Amino acid sequence: MSRTISPPPSLDEALHSARETRALAIGPAILPRVPEVFREQFPGRRAIVVADPTTFTIAGRAVRDALDAAGLNLAEPFVFAAPALFAEHRFVEQLEAALRTHEAIPVAVGSGTIND
Repeated sequence: MSRTISPPPSLDEALHSARETRALAIGPAILPRVPEVFREQFPGRRAIVVADPTTFTIAGRAVRDALDAAGLNLAEPFVFAAPALFAEHRFVEQLEAALRTHEAIPVAVGSGTIND
């Protein structure tokens, strides 16, 4: 029995069918676009950068600075204290507790564990 393999969906098709991800920007020098994407997706809302110590140093500070320079309302960044962050429920609980203290929209800076 042979099966026909469909081509992968385009980025627009994938985002249209996604339940949570509504925008995706990939490319070099992309960090300065964060304020534009945030404003499109969350007009008038406050932002909070979420990172671990490494990702905050590499890109989180630049994202925070770009959001601030664009005049967005910012909460203090949430930077996990654990230097070696991994997928464990206690980290989810820490972030949930911090997010309950305000109505800011989290901007995850990193990959893997941070975005999960």
